[in-house]
Amino acid sequence: MALILRTDELAPLIDMPRALEVLDAAFAEQGEGLAVFHGQFALPMTKERHRDESGALTGARMRVTSGGLLGAGKVGLQTSAAAVGSGAGVALLFDCTEGLVAVMGGAYGNLRAGATVALAAKYLARENASTVGLIGSGRNSMGLVQGITAVRDVSSIKVYSRSEDNRRSFAERASKAVDMEIETVDSAQKAVEGSDIVLVATNAHEPVFDPAWLAKGAFVGSLNSE
Repeated sequence: MALILRTDELAPLIDMPRALEVLDAAFAEQGEGLAVFHGQFALPMTKERHRDESGALTGARMRVTSGGLLGAGKVGLQTSAAAVGSGAGVALLFDCTEGLVAVMGGAYGNLRAGATVALAAKYLARENASTVGLIGSGRNSMGLVQGITAVRDVSSIKVYSRSEDNRRSFAERASKAVDMEIETVDSAQKAVEGSDIVLVATNAHEPVFDPAWLAKGAFVGSLNSE
């Protein structure tokens, strides 16, 4: 019988260190050719077909993503509703021999996204990288802060977003989450300049900073817009 876990029941079972461990193993399987993925696709929920300037479907839609780890013998499918309230979804986990083993609340994308970028920084950023500049204070930014502080000995974090209220609110919450003071700045340039690691979490389709602002050898990690 499949295990059924609500989002609130799932949350205590996986934290950032565990997410980093699981994703590191998954990427290793992918490197060995043992991972298969189906790119995310969207199913419109209305007869209108709204698209942004890049051609991506917007408005009310169902997002569906699937993939499998052949070495671990696990296949997953996740679906969520976008632009219709919270966007919360559900994930199904299948064992290749036992069939469906779990049905889980799907509100853990923030953790996954943060861990993915953090793993890139773990292997690509300089060993002594300790200063972080963050552009964006939305729903994925907390995962980035938690992830980067889990893989690097971070001494300072600066955050910028267009809304002063949003970035101040985020800085307060993130400071408590990672137990260190996070500074707010009033421009993207101030966030980028002097930072060993630059993280970006925005929905912009245009560049949000000038590459000339980057310090020599800086690592840049960015989440794609949806």
